[in-house]
Amino acid sequence: MRTLFLLCAFFLISQAADAQRLYFFGFDLGPKMDFYQLNPANNRYNPNLQLKNDVAAMAGISAGVLIDDKFKLETGLYQSNFKTRFTITDDKGEEHFVNEPVNTFSSLMIPVTLNMRATTTNPQWQFFYGLGFSTFINEQSGIDGFYQSPTSLVDADDPSKGAVQYIIYDNKFVGSLMTANLNAHALYSINDQLFLSLNLEGHYGVSGENFFRIAHKTEQNGEHDIENTVFSKGSAVQFNVGFRYFVDPVPWMK
Repeated sequence: MRTLFLLCAFFLISQAADAQRLYFFGFDLGPKMDFYQLNPANNRYNPNLQLKNDVAAMAGISAGVLIDDKFKLETGLYQSNFKTRFTITDDKGEEHFVNEPVNTFSSLMIPVTLNMRATTTNPQWQFFYGLGFSTFINEQSGIDGFYQSPTSLVDADDPSKGAVQYIIYDNKFVGSLMTANLNAHALYSINDQLFLSLNLEGHYGVSGENFFRIAHKTEQNGEHDIENTVFSKGSAVQFNVGFRYFVDPVPWMK
């Protein structure tokens, strides 16, 4: 899919030999919500581990070209952090480590998007929509090897009832992460070359996987006998605020 998309994008550029091309660069910063999933095969109680989507941060630079005042081809390099949260429920139904955060990994994301400009009657606002893909490089694990939590008493008033403890391990990658993207991009003109950028983008994982294992126990249940596997294919929703600077004035502002 990635190769086909690139061939289509470069074919569009190559066929537009007489088209007007305006180059630009920019910067983006904003929140990102990651989607992790629980492997239900390991969920012994019903369930014993609940996941909650968490918000991480991303920032980066971009560059691209506007073709014939209609199409926008853009790429960039972004620092992207991945996070999730979980809550453990013991065999008695008591919750422990409520919304416990896990910084799973960080990576450099390289998106490629092809957008079409929508018709608008207000030249100060320009809207684009399109699709693309993102690949991830230089993945750095946020959990190196093995993490053992402190203990959480089942009953704070009666330590004899035991405590709950968890470990996280096997934080690994299977294949290279790649996502298919849909995005909506708005540009608000500050002048005829500098624009405020607002970008909403959804990522759907199509290749590769990050996963880690969580095992927890109570003193009554023995050694780490309750295990869950949590995984993500890179799916996320992000919203970026930044700017785009065109090296020449754009046609709609003339």
